[in-house]
Amino acid sequence: MFDTTYVHPLLRNSMVLWHYYHWYIKFTLWLSSGTTAGLDQWIGRISPERHHPSKIFFNKSMKVCPYISLPYRPSMPGPRLWLYALRSAIVQTPVPDTNGRKVDLAPWPKEIGWDGTVYFFDNQQPEFSRLKGETIKPDIVILSTGYKQDFPFFESSRTKPTRAYGTANQANIRGIWRRDEPTVGFIGFVRPSLGAIPPLAEMQAQLWILNILAPEKIPHPLRATDEEHYRLKLPPDSRIEYG
Repeated sequence: MFDTTYVHPLLRNSMVLWHYYHWYIKFTLWLSSGTTAGLDQWIGRISPERHHPSKIFFNKSMKVCPYISLPYRPSMPGPRLWLYALRSAIVQTPVPDTNGRKVDLAPWPKEIGWDGTVYFFDNQQPEFSRLKGETIKPDIVILSTGYKQDFPFFESSRTKPTRAYGTANQANIRGIWRRDEPTVGFIGFVRPSLGAIPPLAEMQAQLWILNILAPEKIPHPLRATDEEHYRLKLPPDSRIEYG
């Protein structure tokens, strides 16, 4: 959480740290589980142009990985299995026994036929090759549509035309408060890619309270230009922009 507070500005403002994280994480993942897509994640890779810590949020839970990786983990005799066996004999993250149960990972659905059959896009990945010969008719379809941060109780009243309070998407000071409305702070709404929300939320709370009670103790103005070095390098069309 504090990795940009003690490095030289030339290093802090460059991509060197991001590239270091990239290779360090990939090496650690491979060393501990044999794959660089995730911890014991042998399928469901993201595209190479996006597979960089400066562009993604890490999923720190691996509970489902043993189930989706089961059909793809090296098991047939050959160089991949020999390398996997040699490496895992030295170091290996524990892999729970799923008793043969698995979760089939599929590409993005193309359409659902009139009889309930799901057809998938060919994403040129192993999961499509494995499922393309099967007829899949799901019993339940769950749409993970995401969410929108909405605070209607902060909006200005139509009967009392007062200035509206700031909302989380308007918080332009370290993602905590709106510059012209510092009395409303949003703690824990910024998600770190490396690290965890609780320690970051504690730092946010300290800064917010300090700005309210003793703003003169903040050594220099809190400028948006000072945040660039620890923000994710997201593309313009990214769905999530607050990391």
